[in-house]
Amino acid sequence: MKFIALISGGKDSFYNIFHCLKNNHELIALGNIYPKESEEQELDSFMFQTVGHDLIDYYSKCIGVPLFRRSILRNTSNNVELNYTATQDDEIEELFELLRTVKDKIPDLEAVSVGAILSSYQRTRVENVCSRLGLVVLSYLWQRDQAELMGEMCLMSKDVNNVENDTNSGNKFDARIIKVAAIGLNEKHLGMSLPMMQPVLQKLNQLYQVHICGEGGEFETMVLDA
Repeated sequence: MKFIALISGGKDSFYNIFHCLKNNHELIALGNIYPKESEEQELDSFMFQTVGHDLIDYYSKCIGVPLFRRSILRNTSNNVELNYTATQDDEIEELFELLRTVKDKIPDLEAVSVGAILSSYQRTRVENVCSRLGLVVLSYLWQRDQAELMGEMCLMSKDVNNVENDTNSGNKFDARIIKVAAIGLNEKHLGMSLPMMQPVLQKLNQLYQVHICGEGGEFETMVLDA
């Protein structure tokens, strides 16, 4: 199927793209939601990661597919019920308009890639939007074991500062920590790669039940190479 990938710049959205391509789907566009006030980084949205949004344009240039973007305002999660229904002025309606615009411009669009792992809140909203537009949701990471998933991403990872020392020819993924918001994490962890963070996150998971993949908002990442 021809699909658009919803991306935040983070590891999960890109790792799901890998799975879509592995399953013979065709990437034809990227989609992104970003803050209307460009100087803002984090909107604390229940749905969208926006920190690092000023780098999103580069992904389209690197991958070679068009990027479609739509802005949202802070505090527009007006419907926070688990089972979402269309709600005027809710941030999800901006996602609907984004995907409707893409479908109008690319009529053979069939599916949407989303990197949701644990959040039913996120998944049900994407499903609602896609069902209204006749699109299929591609979410290969959904309900995966987080420790296993992080292990897979680490095996694909490469430290861009040490490429010459990288002997694993399969490495195609470099995601770095750009935000921390959990006990045991601080500014020293910013910029670290997934393999560097894996033992830290495993320990914090054992001590404080920190989600290893950051599904509780404990940290955010930005993909620098894929």
